[in-house]
Formats: sequence, structure tokens, C-alpha cells
Amino acid sequence: MRHETRTGFFSPLDATYPTLAEVLTNQGYVTGGFSANNIFCRVEHGLARGFSHYEDYVASAREFARSSALIRFALAQQWVRRLLGYYEMLHRKPAPRITKDFLTWVDRVPNDRPFFAFLNYFDAHIPYLCPEGFACRFGSTNQLYKFLDRSGRGRLFASDSTAEEIESIRNAYDGCIAYLDDNLKQLFDELKKRGLFDRTLLIIVSDHGEEFGEHIIIGHGNDLHIQSLRVPLILRLPDIVPVDVIVQEPVTLRDIPTTVIDLLGFPDNGLFPGQSLERYWSRHGTEKPEDNELVLSEISQKNWVVGLPVEKGDMKSLVIGDMHYILEWRQYRGGL
Repeated sequence: MRHETRTGFFSPLDATYPTLAEVLTNQGYVTGGFSANNIFCRVEHGLARGFSHYEDYVASAREFARSSALIRFALAQQWVRRLLGYYEMLHRKPAPRITKDFLTWVDRVPNDRPFFAFLNYFDAHIPYLCPEGFACRFGSTNQLYKFLDRSGRGRLFASDSTAEEIESIRNAYDGCIAYLDDNLKQLFDELKKRGLFDRTLLIIVSDHGEEFGEHIIIGHGNDLHIQSLRVPLILRLPDIVPVDVIVQEPVTLRDIPTTVIDLLGFPDNGLFPGQSLERYWSRHGTEKPEDNELVLSEISQKNWVVGLPVEKGDMKSLVIGDMHYILEWRQYRGGL
């Protein structure tokens, strides 16, 4: 939670709590981080703290091109992208690159040392561009380039887009997810070849969902509607995490670090503010989940676009069972 970590887009992660990488490093793990998001997932944001190896942007032709205003301007023109068939963005690494960099690193980890790796994939993200084989898998994306602006970010309000444009970006987004899913399969296949797949705790999760006009807004990070909050969370560890359990209750990503420490058998000692998610499937757990646990979400003020729900100030929300409450700035400033 933001009020606990005291971090944001423009302020690095502070030292209020240790990072998972720091804790596991102290337990003898070799730690590696691989970031595809070269905007907000870099060393400067404090996210590399505790990693013995962290790769964000590196000296490459891509970074050289990114430093050129002329190249950035050319690739911002959608007709140039269509002409070149170029779907990539200069500020991100494609999924195959992240997988390749991770595998190169993990092959160097000594056999007698456990490892912890953070792989940040960034392909299922606006501007929803992916390779040709996936771009139109779920329907036409002909209107995608009409939706995108020169920055590649697209419009924020559904009222500024046609129904056909919104349908196109939905299809493109689904194609991006399919592309990322295919790349995860390739990652898992490589882990199987190395005999690591069934010996590794795998966690698949996202940092946010996406909205397509359900509440007027397109994108994410501008409100706390459920479409932006609901994300996948999959844990796999044979013989410890049961394969037949699907948790229907809403849970919080805040619990992931404590869950990792718990499943690996290390003492918690109050290092992290969450609880282990094992309470949802273990009959012998000491921490039984309540029937209705509160899930808190927060977002900081963004006053650079008029009309956004978060324009006036910070927002908070609570999810409990099938109920969802959103507290906006005007409510707690003006009184309830």
C-alpha cells in the first residue's frame, strides 16, 4: 500500500520495509531482476534494492534510438509503424528478450544455490501492439491506430472514441495477453528442460487491470473501479500449493511477500505487513481467513487531465466480499 511504502511514480521506494529480494539474499539466495518497463521499473525507482543482479535499460541500439528525438518522433507516427510493421516500443523490452536474459542468468547460478528472480513483462500494455500472429486473433484491430495519439498512449475518455475503436483496442489487448501467455509457455518449457519447473515457486501476477469505457475511462491508473483492480494471481509449487484450489474471495497483493516467506519455510518475524495466503487452502493453518476480509486499494492525485476521477485528490477503495466502496477526494474533504 502506498501509505506503507511511501513511494510513487516520481519518488523511489523508501526503506520502511525490506524488499523480498533483500530478505532472500540474506537467506542465501542468488537474486536477479529483469525489467521490461524502462519508464517506471528502473534502478532509480528503488526496485533493484536487494538484487545482486538487476537489468533494466542497457547500452544497445534500442537505447541509442530512444535517445534520438528524430527517431522517437518518426516512430510516434502511426503510419510509419504500419509501413514498417513495427509493433515494439522503445521504452520496453519484448517478452522474448526478458526470457532470454533471465535464462542466461539462471544458467550461471551455482547448482548448490537457490535463486529468486523477478521477471517484469510489459507486452500486455497500452498501446496494445503485438506481433502479427496475435494482433487480430480475437477480432479486427483496424481502428487501433485511430485511437492512439502521437505518444502511443491513446485517449482517456470513451466519449472521445467510437464503439469500433473501443472494440479494436479490446481485441488488440486480448491479442497482447495471448502473446504474453505464449511467451510464458516458452519460459516454462525452458524451466522444464533445466529440471527447475517443479522445484520452483512460480507466481504470476499483474500490477493493474484495464478499463475499456465501462466507467467512461479508458486505460488504468486514473480511478479505482474494479476493472482496474482485479488482476490474475496464480501460485504453483507442487506438493505444497494444491493444484485444485481456486480462491473465490478477493485477496490483496500485499500478502505476496509474506506468502513467499511462508511457503519457503522461513520465519516471518513481522518483516512484511501482510499475511500468508496459505490460510485459504491449508486446513492446518493457524491463520484462518475471515468470511469477509477487507482489501484496500489506493491511488495518488493526478491533476494533469481535467475530468479524471483522481484529478481532485487521492482516492481509496475497499473491497469486501462482492461489495466495493470507493472514497473520492470530494467525499472526505466535504464530509460524508
